[in-house]
Amino acid sequence: MKIKIVTEHPNLKNIPGTFTEDELKYIKILEEDENLERDLRSARERCNLPPEGCNIDKPISKYNRQEVFNKIDWNQLIYNSYRFSLMFGLPTPLPEYWRQFFSNLILFNIALPMDKSQYLPVEIKANEKEVTIIIREKTSKRALKKYIDDSDTLDHLLTTLPVTPTIGISLKGLGIKKRIMELKEVGKTDREIGEILSEEYEDLPFNPDYEIIAVERTRYKNCLDRLLSSRRTLLDAIGKSMLR
Repeated sequence: MKIKIVTEHPNLKNIPGTFTEDELKYIKILEEDENLERDLRSARERCNLPPEGCNIDKPISKYNRQEVFNKIDWNQLIYNSYRFSLMFGLPTPLPEYWRQFFSNLILFNIALPMDKSQYLPVEIKANEKEVTIIIREKTSKRALKKYIDDSDTLDHLLTTLPVTPTIGISLKGLGIKKRIMELKEVGKTDREIGEILSEEYEDLPFNPDYEIIAVERTRYKNCLDRLLSSRRTLLDAIGKSMLR
């Protein structure tokens, strides 16, 4: 038997929110399901509710006096709301906020607008190790890409993640620069270092005059300074966390 799903009632004028056009269309389609009434009665029986649900034409206080609400199996109500959201999906399960819709339909035999304020179809969560994008509804790669491109939150969170160090110097270049530092430590001048490098390396990637030697030495020192700075920052953070 088909039923009429009520979406408005004088006693519910203060209920916030409205149905979207697509939601109203879905409700109309749902009314065409000949098994809906049977399924609702079965769910109410499991929840210890009257077969027709709680009639909102009557004051809620009346149900309280009759202890109807005290007898309700709320776990069954939650379970059946979830089951209905799976069972009446078109053709896939409905978003989780539709469980509110089916809870109200089972409980009061009326459809109320869903509270979506706590529901996000796409959500970004992060901790110190990772950023996670949670997708709760079917979407397209194009829509997801637009969401990612437009998300200032994601841009910020990505800057807080650990970084694999990138050094714009080749391994051979690092070896040469390290040799420069070793020769400098034993008192060689930049001109002398250039002459020694010319003898030790057949194909130096730079002209080994004293000005270039000074530049290469500075580049290597800057790499070491960045590494030591990161280490100090990490040790300071660890030390502060141990003092808490």
